[in-house]
Amino acid sequence: MNKFLAGAIIAVLLVAGGVYIGWRAFGGRAEGIVRLVFSADGKGGTFNDGDILVSPSTSTGLVDLIRRCSAIVTDEGGTMSHAAILAREFGKPCIVGTRRATETLKEGDMVEVDADKGVVRILNKSPER
Repeated sequence: MNKFLAGAIIAVLLVAGGVYIGWRAFGGRAEGIVRLVFSADGKGGTFNDGDILVSPSTSTGLVDLIRRCSAIVTDEGGTMSHAAILAREFGKPCIVGTRRATETLKEGDMVEVDADKGVVRILNKSPER
């Protein structure tokens, strides 16, 4: 299912199976609850230590959430994006360039982020789906 090109994973989205694939920005694995963050400062929603930060992209206003999250997943970006650089700095598993993770993952979904393979899997869907 994974496609490799020059050691990097091609950004594709496989919605039917609940598997989302993007670029590996920093390796590692984490499980947690999806928290969708659309604001540049990360304010306005619930965010607990160990949650999975899912956002279109990241900015300096999200640094506090990045410190607290167990993994980062973004729609945009590449290996030199803000999310990728901070993931390496803080040692957080990170997948970038999923294209539509914020549209298809829902607040409260339990997911596994396998950044070594560039894959996000839905383990349990949020009851609010």
